[in-house]
Parts: sequence; structure tokens; C-alpha cells
Amino acid sequence: MEVEEEIGEKRDISQTNAAKTQEQKKMDEIEDLKSKVELYRKEVEEEKKKAEEYLTRLKYVQADYLNFRRRIEKEIDEIKKYSNERFIISLLEIVDELEMALEAGKNTNSIKILLEGVEMTLKKLNKILENEGVKKIDALGKMFDPNAVPTIQR
Repeated sequence: MEVEEEIGEKRDISQTNAAKTQEQKKMDEIEDLKSKVELYRKEVEEEKKKAEEYLTRLKYVQADYLNFRRRIEKEIDEIKKYSNERFIISLLEIVDELEMALEAGKNTNSIKILLEGVEMTLKKLNKILENEGVKKIDALGKMFDPNAVPTIQR
């Protein structure tokens, strides 16, 4: 019986050692999993920081774009506001010349002087219009052709 008891004890020790080995393996696996989880947490945190940084950058780019857009719209409005200024000043010069021609015609009672003043003023008006891109179309006595005549675009 002693031999049997000894064999039984060895079996118990062997089983205990096997159980300890399995338990140790499980503990090692748990530690490995814990370290992997920690590694993944760190990676997730890094990615969150990157995402926050990208979002911040995006917000700055959007703000820059909106500021740029507002500035361009303001500049366009100013250009529109003052673009006719030069043209209007030129037309005011024409008005002044027409008034001078009328005054000269009244003072001299000469149609020739009046006609010369009006002709000079008309030439100047045509030059101003030409500088603005307006061209004379020779259409007097001709049938209107909408395909041949460029339209006014605005």
C-alpha cells in the first residue's frame, strides 16, 4: 500500500504541477492580453489626438476661407461701386462741352459755331464710348439680323 500511496502522491504532485502550469499559462495569456489592450488604448488615444488636431486645422481653414470670401466680396462691391466713376466723369465733361457749345451758339447767333462745337463733342462722346467697348454698328437702311448683331450682356 505504501507503493500505491507513493504513486498516488506522485500522481497528485504531478497533477498539481500540471494544474499550476496551466494556471501559469492562463496568467501569462491574461498578462499578454492586458498589455495588448493597453497598447491599443494608447494607439486609440494617439488617433484621437490626431483627429482633434485635424479638426482644429479644418476649423482654421474654414475660417480663413470665409474671411477670404468676405474680403473678395467686399472688393468686388467696391469695384462695382467705383467702376462707373471714370465713365461718369467723362460724360460730365461732355455735358460741360455741350453747355459751352449752346452758350457759344446763343452769344454769336452762328449756327456754324454751334455745329462745330456739337460735332467736336460728338466725336469726344464716340471716343469715350469706344474706350468703354461700345462699337458703332452700321445698320442704317438694313434689315435687322439678330444673329449678326451682338447683344448687350450684363
